Order: sequence, then structure tokens, then C-alpha cells
Amino acid sequence: VWEQEINVSNTQLFYSKQDRFGNSLIFPRQLTFMVNESSRPNIMVDSSDKIHIFWNFADSGNGHVHYLKLDKLANILVNETTLVQGYRPQLAIDSQDNIHMLWKNGLFRHYMKLNNTGGALLPSVDINATSSNFDMNDAQLVSDFLDNIHVVWEEELDIPGPDLHNIVYLKLNNVGVPILGPQIIANGAGFEDDFSIDVDSQNNLFFVGEYKPNT
Repeated sequence: VWEQEINVSNTQLFYSKQDRFGNSLIFPRQLTFMVNESSRPNIMVDSSDKIHIFWNFADSGNGHVHYLKLDKLANILVNETTLVQGYRPQLAIDSQDNIHMLWKNGLFRHYMKLNNTGGALLPSVDINATSSNFDMNDAQLVSDFLDNIHVVWEEELDIPGPDLHNIVYLKLNNVGVPILGPQIIANGAGFEDDFSIDVDSQNNLFFVGEYKPNT
């Protein structure tokens, strides 16, 4: 799924599907047709091959996160719906095919657990920087084999002083309660907000990120 410019002031979402050899199974088709811009899509496939798509919808204020569910033939199972105010949704799916979403609204991040049709299972949980002097930038999450949720974000010092960035780790259980952290796992002037995380079969967390030491 990707965003494509329709005209100079509007982008909409398109979807296609290829087999493992790169042959087209579903040719590109437009998913959104709104006057407002749709952008930054994020896609997850559950254990039943259902397709869950989340994206930014640019309306008033900080915009909203929209959601759409498709079957493997791209038939709509859940119509486009508004979930929350905010933008930049990040996703993980657990062993029960519940969806865990992290998104940004202003300077803050929020977490919510959703069912397989986009309905909230838990109230949203605020994810805060380690100090009010830091602004949170990029954040990602992943579900492990025990359905715990691992969240990692990059934060940047927002007061006069040294150029300081933290990489912060937080672990939530499957009902959104913190069970570890938040704790700073790396810091310095050169850490950027480009990174990726994953877990192995032993529920160990792996982190790879970009680091630019001062020259």
C-alpha cells in the first residue's frame, strides 16, 4: 500500500498484491477517494490473511488515524473509519490477531489495543518522554511470543544545551500495563530517529539504528 499524488495538493492510497515471484495478483487500485489528503500508510497481515491498513487523514488540527480492513482478494471487510486524533500510526499484531497501535498527537505518543476489526479493547495509554525537557520523535513497537509489547523511541533534548538524544525502551503486558521501563538503552549526540526493532523466538529484543557521531 502506498500514497500517490492525485493532484498538486492531494495524495490518496493505492493497494496491490504480488505473489512470491513478483507476479501481480491484484493490480494497483485506489483505496481512498477523500477530498482531504491520505498519507503515510502502514499495513499488517493477520494469521487469517486479512489486511489491516492504517494511515494519516489530513483534516483539522493534527488530523486523524483512519482504518480499513480487506480480505486477501481486496474485498472490503471493514469500511474506512476514523479511529483517533493524531498521525503516524505504528502497528503490531499479537498471537490472537489483536492489533496494537502506537500513534503521535502533538508532542506525545499514545498506545491502544484494538480487536481484529479496529475496535478499542482498552483505553489508550499515554507514552511519555523520560523528561519534560525531551521531545519524542520516531517510535516503534513489536509483539513478542507471549503477547507482550515492546516499545522503543528516540527523544531529543529540547532546551538550550548539548545536542542530546536518548533511545528509550518500554515493555508492556498484553493489557497495556508497563512491566519494564521506561529505561534509556543508549544516549549521545549522534543517535537519529531512523531505526528498526524485532524479537526472536526467545522474546529477546533486537534493535538496529542510525548513529552519526559529531565530526
